[in-house]
Amino acid sequence: MPDLFSNIGIWDIILIVVVSVKGTFAAYIPHPRWKAFILLSPIPFTFAVLALGQPLDATNLSGLLVLLLYTFAVKFLYRQFKLPIVWAIILSALGYCVIGGILAMVIPKTETAFLIAAVAVSTVAAILHSAMPHPLEPKQQSPLPIWKKTIAIALVISFIVIIKSHLQGFMTVFPMVGVIVAYEARLSLYTVCRHIPVAMLGLVPMMTTCYVLQEHIGLVPALLAGWVVYLIILPLFVVPLWKKYDTEEDIRRISCENQSETLGRN
Repeated sequence: MPDLFSNIGIWDIILIVVVSVKGTFAAYIPHPRWKAFILLSPIPFTFAVLALGQPLDATNLSGLLVLLLYTFAVKFLYRQFKLPIVWAIILSALGYCVIGGILAMVIPKTETAFLIAAVAVSTVAAILHSAMPHPLEPKQQSPLPIWKKTIAIALVISFIVIIKSHLQGFMTVFPMVGVIVAYEARLSLYTVCRHIPVAMLGLVPMMTTCYVLQEHIGLVPALLAGWVVYLIILPLFVVPLWKKYDTEEDIRRISCENQSETLGRN
């Protein structure tokens, strides 16, 4: 047992605390768009990189594709296979760990591998972002006690911290907040899925910035520079997407008002 916890440091503890607070906060936001927006924040990624203590490489970028797979797997298992949401999340998270652990052993840590991963992730994200519709889904806020949510998140993150050496860069984009958001947003999982390509489109430039600068200015300043790039790029994708949601909401509201007016006249 002591060997399992021998590699836990101060950044690991900070990661557990920060993500637990963030995940609990996300659980109490009823609107699915804002729940999904919480997932876009690279706060867990930033502290996970510091906790891992390794320079960024192709595994960090490749993890975004596995994150996408995890998100859609939860939706598929819950909606199509009718599994309880908890089991859908557990199986998808275990799948992430297995896939990430295997890929971490075979993906080379070279500039070529990083470039290939960046192109692949950007291409997939751009295609999905342009092709996926944006249906409106219901709001939801779970009555689950706050202490249960916080403990659940902390346990998940603690487990990921313990196996971080096996996951390598895949550990940094593991859906730490996503496990609780998926539970809380089980009635609006498509909205969550719809925002993952947006996160990918923002994280690729952020990771690329960090990758280019980390050897010259150090990991922490490189992460800060990556944050600047991320905050500049993110609105370019989020604002138009949310305008589409608002348009759909206006259309639905007007349609409902017209139906009510027609029924009132009859």
